[in-house]
Amino acid sequence: MRNIAVIIVLLVSFLIGMPHEAEASNQGQLIIINKSNNQLAFYDNGKLVRTFSVGTGRDNAFTPEGTFKIVNKIKNRPYYSGNIPGGDPRNPLGDRWLGLDARGTYGTTYAIHGNNNPASIGNYVSAGCVRMHNHEVRWLFDQVKLNTTVIITNTNNTFEQIARSRGYQITQGQAINKTITVLERTHLYNQPNTSSRTSAVLNPQSVRATEKLSNWYKINTWMGPRWIPSNNTIDGTIKNISQKLTLTENARLHNQPIANTRRSEVLRPQMVQATGEWNGWYRVNTWLGSKWIKPSNVIVGEIKSISQKITLTQNTYLHNQPFTNTRRSELLRPQTVQATGEWNGWYRINTWVGPKWIKPSNAIVGEIKQISQIITLTQNTYLHNQPFDNTRRSDLLRPQTVQATGEWNGWYRINTWVGPKWIKPANAIVGEIKQISQSITLTQNTHLHNQPFANTRRSEVLGPQTVQATGEWNGWYRINTWVGSKWIQPTNAIVGEIKSISQSITLTQNTHLHNQPFANTRRSEVLGPQTVQATGEWNGWYRVNTWLGSKWIQPTNAIVGEIKSISQSITLTQNTYLHNHPFANTRRSEVLQPQTVHAIGEWNGWYQINTWIGPKWIKVN
Repeated sequence: MRNIAVIIVLLVSFLIGMPHEAEASNQGQLIIINKSNNQLAFYDNGKLVRTFSVGTGRDNAFTPEGTFKIVNKIKNRPYYSGNIPGGDPRNPLGDRWLGLDARGTYGTTYAIHGNNNPASIGNYVSAGCVRMHNHEVRWLFDQVKLNTTVIITNTNNTFEQIARSRGYQITQGQAINKTITVLERTHLYNQPNTSSRTSAVLNPQSVRATEKLSNWYKINTWMGPRWIPSNNTIDGTIKNISQKLTLTENARLHNQPIANTRRSEVLRPQMVQATGEWNGWYRVNTWLGSKWIKPSNVIVGEIKSISQKITLTQNTYLHNQPFTNTRRSELLRPQTVQATGEWNGWYRINTWVGPKWIKPSNAIVGEIKQISQIITLTQNTYLHNQPFDNTRRSDLLRPQTVQATGEWNGWYRINTWVGPKWIKPANAIVGEIKQISQSITLTQNTHLHNQPFANTRRSEVLGPQTVQATGEWNGWYRINTWVGSKWIQPTNAIVGEIKSISQSITLTQNTHLHNQPFANTRRSEVLGPQTVQATGEWNGWYRVNTWLGSKWIQPTNAIVGEIKSISQSITLTQNTYLHNHPFANTRRSEVLQPQTVHAIGEWNGWYQINTWIGPKWIKVN
């Protein structure tokens, strides 16, 4: 019995001396919550990984201060007092719970958790817990280990200072890779502390930061990696601009684009020229030199001078400036007004209280074009009170032909049984369908359509053939088919008859063969200069018989028809250029002085003569 007791004592001593597995697994993690600014920092292995905004107690005493441990991790914890199940969007605990052993509790009373009110984050709102955004606490929940130390404090110290004061070893800052702009001459430091300042100075410029530790940046310099304080730096670069700004209210000058560099001097409402921009701040030249402003209600760029009619279709408030927060109590009833200026969707008009601004909804900008136009509706079309989608009525028109009396921006005004209304029809045939009786030769497969619109295509296809069109609209042709009257929009179609001819054509340069009388059917084979016999003509193209069968050509500088043989004296009364062929673009540099020449051929007002460089052509004025 005595031996058993000894064994038990040794076993207990051994177990007590063993480190907790949870404690061993969380070495290097630390959470700091600073109630002074409602920020949470998560450290891992001496490195600041992320910071978050949080909500804490609505009374300073509600959220306990001290050093605690995370003792449990719960997903979808129910809200017992409200009888709300875990995972419910109404649950004020969100769906993640990191329980703290605060004030003698064991993770059941105080915790870091989610919320059901995102607007509360960053504020003093809770009964004692620390609230986070749901997506952020989920991330933290997956990273943090049980038994992680949590420090809750209320101090002006930085996270790094808090961590070091509790014995936590900061091994490095947060690794970053971003451009920062140094705004003033700044000393370089060997370490991120003021006691390590060097004599080297960095002039204002943009640099690449590789690490951030508290209020310090590490950058690469000509001396190697060095540190600079983050005050008087901004993220990114300053954009150089040349931009007019109209200040509509007083704007404070600042030495830098940082709020705490504000000066006492003020710019009154006026127009200034900005030379730089960063994050809503503008650099301007002043009597004090280059300064910065972050103006409210500033008009960036020019106000466009216009003379434009605007029809207001609903009540519209006047504004002192083109910004919603300058709204006046006066309003305009539906009417037509004359705008004298435009900026960013706002319009300046003259009123009984002087020039004011409006940003009208459902306003008709410009004239309504008065028309008398037939429109064929091919599908159901809703009526609208005004030419805007959000004014749709329940009444609709079935497919029919209507008469439009006005047009604006793709909308049509028509008279209806409920008075003048507006329509914006889809697949509407605007204007008359031209009645024709026209042969069309299809040279490739062509889909049928129910209406003259691409989105009404049917599955049926016409092979190459000649069809008879009964109507034409906007490049579409109506034909009668075995499925009734349908529409086609053929590619490479020969509209009309091919004129049968028997015509000599003299080619004066290389000419490609084509399968059809269209440029996109060109073949690789070429006819050299020669005389060919054309059997057909259509739209400037000629059909000829070749070793490949019947093909088409569209020759350049071709002599169509016979050259008339003549024997004619022609007296030149002025200098006359020689040409290789009877076309202006074949002119040569040689010139005939005034003289009498003998013409041996004539074509289309040109004369062929023999010269010292062979037969050439002239065009006599």
